[in-house]
Amino acid sequence: MKSMNRQDLEKTIVLAYEKEFGASAMNLDADFNALGFNSLQRVRLLFVLEEALNVDLADLNLHECHNLREVIDRLDQSPTL
Repeated sequence: MKSMNRQDLEKTIVLAYEKEFGASAMNLDADFNALGFNSLQRVRLLFVLEEALNVDLADLNLHECHNLREVIDRLDQSPTL
């Protein structure tokens, strides 16, 4: 059974993203590459989300996601949360 609904998940991810990267996540569809994200920043995002959600996300292949909406979608479908 999931312990976090979609709305809470999205809010937690957006707040963690904005806190860490100092940028607004209002456009969840903004491509990470267009935002200037490199591979190290994507890894950093993974660690930030693991800390914010208090879970291990290594098996979800979040590095394949192109924007925050894809990250949220993948996490929302995960039985981990």
